[in-house]
Amino acid sequence: MGPPMQPPPAHALPVAAAPAGEECEGLFQLDAETAIPYAVVGKHRPGAPVFHFVVCHDMFDTFESGQIFFRAVCAKYPGVRALLFNYPGQAFTEWRRDALLNNEYLSGCLQALLAHLSDMGTGEFGLDDGRAPFHLLGLGAGGAVATCFATTYHGHHPNMRSLVCVNGFSYVDSHLAGVMHDCMNVFACSPPSRPD
Repeated sequence: MGPPMQPPPAHALPVAAAPAGEECEGLFQLDAETAIPYAVVGKHRPGAPVFHFVVCHDMFDTFESGQIFFRAVCAKYPGVRALLFNYPGQAFTEWRRDALLNNEYLSGCLQALLAHLSDMGTGEFGLDDGRAPFHLLGLGAGGAVATCFATTYHGHHPNMRSLVCVNGFSYVDSHLAGVMHDCMNVFACSPPSRPD
């Protein structure tokens, strides 16, 4: 009889700050008036037999909440990386006030961000020249953005392995429209010191 089995190490959330070299943050300047903050969680290990994640979060989330979750995932599975970003119009972004912030526009922003972070750009989220597989994860309203991205840009990303939508919706019904309208009224009353 061998030694008793040890339980796997626990990774309780939230996890403290990432170790040096395990995370990078930046601000992507899409055009003269549009800037998008992003974070890449996890350390790049070329040829690692793992998948990566590109995350389109819900409308009331920001990439910071995703960092907490993916720090634990990337610590548990070395080589896994996650790209998280805020949509134009969200916290700490700049955007053209005349821009229509719909799924087509937001998925175009994601495509430009992926190109910027690719091996041909900064390399911060290089996918081994397109050979590294990734999953596109859409949470809530991000499911519609992710779906639009997958249908529009699938030819640019042959190693996109799946589209995973969690709690997404395909159209805005009267109830959701009412919730969004009420939120807009509340946000209009929020002080400028609260960009989130």
